[in-house]
Amino acid sequence: MSRRGLQVTLTIAGVVAAGFGTQGVLTGVGGVRNGGKATANVDSELRFFSAWYAVAGLTMLRAARKVESDDAAIRVICLGWFIAACGRVLSAMKVGKPDRLFRVLTAIEFTIPVVVAPWQAEVARRAGGKS
Repeated sequence: MSRRGLQVTLTIAGVVAAGFGTQGVLTGVGGVRNGGKATANVDSELRFFSAWYAVAGLTMLRAARKVESDDAAIRVICLGWFIAACGRVLSAMKVGKPDRLFRVLTAIEFTIPVVVAPWQAEVARRAGGKS
């Protein structure tokens, strides 16, 4: 559970979130794999939430630079991943099971907070920072 490993993990997650968030703002529902046709309202909502996903990615990139002390940001990021995964489960229950890629993403999104939050606490403890 190294500091550098946590930084790399947060950086990769941040780049993915910032990249796909930006893509969502620019392409709307047209950028969703097998997204199909959507109403203007759905496209508008997707672009709005995509902007927040991009901002979350930038927050992850910022937190990656100071993983020992940015515990509050990292915990909020982990909470966001967990809530996002719960949203995918709720969608599957209400609308139907998505394809395999989205089910894999759900598993990853549930795993990230369970791994990253304790990892950050350990890195902070070793550095003598707060956790």
